[in-house]
Amino acid sequence: MMKRKMSKAEARRRREGYLWIAPAFIIVSLATIFPLVFAFDYSLYETNVFTKIKFVGLEKYIELLKDSRFWTDVFNSLFFTAGGIVIALIVGFIIALMIRKPGKMNSVYRTIILIPWVTNEVVLALMWTWVLNPQMSIIYYWADMLGFSLPNFFEGKITPLITITVLNAWRSLGFSLVMILAALSAIPQELEEAALVDGCSRFQRIRYITIPMIRSVVLVMVIVLTMSFFNIVSFVLSMTGGGPMYTTEILSIRLYKEAFTFFNISLSSALTTVMLVLNLVFVFIYKKLITDEDYY
Repeated sequence: MMKRKMSKAEARRRREGYLWIAPAFIIVSLATIFPLVFAFDYSLYETNVFTKIKFVGLEKYIELLKDSRFWTDVFNSLFFTAGGIVIALIVGFIIALMIRKPGKMNSVYRTIILIPWVTNEVVLALMWTWVLNPQMSIIYYWADMLGFSLPNFFEGKITPLITITVLNAWRSLGFSLVMILAALSAIPQELEEAALVDGCSRFQRIRYITIPMIRSVVLVMVIVLTMSFFNIVSFVLSMTGGGPMYTTEILSIRLYKEAFTFFNISLSSALTTVMLVLNLVFVFIYKKLITDEDYY
């Protein structure tokens, strides 16, 4: 098939379009590409803060790969991200099914659930640090009065990581709920009514109608939460700081400490590059899923 020749008017409009988007494109490029080039460049040197001492090549990356703490951080990040998404998705879906119908109380429930998502992460982290503190929490005081003891949720090898994962998922329930409710509202009511007439049970309607129809929206929600959870800093930093003994230290917290506490710019730059690569892997996977997705 022969390609249609572009007219002068169309060519002029296209050039004008490029000129209109050029300022935004330049600003975004400078704000993203320059820091990445800067980080990769510094990861190849031994540094004293921002002073390059000597070229070491990929030594910092090899140092990370040999570091058991780094692999602990990778595991913690993947657990924190995947676990939080699963909890937010499942619990958000269940709650959305319960309050999807219009009603005065359902509107109140939606507002209450949305509050943590729009509240500052540091505020929520400090609140839960107080609530789960055995020495000063009123919950532990009431438990002692009732004759039973609560565990310390920030002690142990895996308990602190599970705790911050669950609390972060709770913080994100509002976003999950809004996304899933929007997807549910787009399902044609005739489909559900026809399934009901055909004798389908509630579970069958959810399995064969609801879940397939909201799948695309859920995938977008998973993408947003993945980027948010994997790169989060303030919530975990304010709650545990990565402790105790690195049990809650995720890659973003390690990067923050190396850069802004120890001023180890070369190692933090290597961590930045590693996190960029992992984010690109997530992008590739999700792009593949979106490409294969059927939209209704």
